[in-house]
Amino acid sequence: MTVFSVRNGLIALARGFFLAGALSACVQVVPPELVSAIDMIDQQLVALKAPEIAPEEYARFVRQWVPLRARVQSDDDLVRWPWETNELESELRRLHEEGGSTLAKLHGERLAQQHRAQRNVLRVEERLRALSSQIDAIDGRIVLGGKPVQTDLLVKQARSFYDEHDYQRSIDAADLAAKALHVQSALLARELGRYADEQHIRSWQAVAQQTIE
Repeated sequence: MTVFSVRNGLIALARGFFLAGALSACVQVVPPELVSAIDMIDQQLVALKAPEIAPEEYARFVRQWVPLRARVQSDDDLVRWPWETNELESELRRLHEEGGSTLAKLHGERLAQQHRAQRNVLRVEERLRALSSQIDAIDGRIVLGGKPVQTDLLVKQARSFYDEHDYQRSIDAADLAAKALHVQSALLARELGRYADEQHIRSWQAVAQQTIE
């Protein structure tokens, strides 16, 4: 074997090692975990009904995500050098940050809505119990007729919607119940005068009993 042949062999071997090292230094165009994270954000936004409660923000997210995802799929098998600029990854990271901010905002609003619905339901349930006590004590059904039954159904609806995590409908039903309770309390007080006042119920009952006897 000549010196020339040995030299060429060493050069070829060196080139092979260099190529292998270079290929191992290449990275994917887009980290797959980044794509999965954005896809998860999309699913969570839909679960929070973002298309309904935040249509503009969700539409902006989708307008960016759809073409970016198509680019990811078309470049799925490509690699790049670590020092090369990766515009696709940069755009995806910006979208991830924007989508995450929208998701956090909606989570906060959802939690606030849940607390509001809970307060409203508890309030109308308590007011209904108080009104029912007055009605039973002075037989207020003569004055109110079937209105308390309708109000009771509204309160039960508000509770049912809350238990189903449909907080906006729970709030709406509780608001209707609160208005009905206000009207019925005012009507009961106006028609029965001081006897509709909880402080005078017992004395009125005593007078009524004496009258019967």
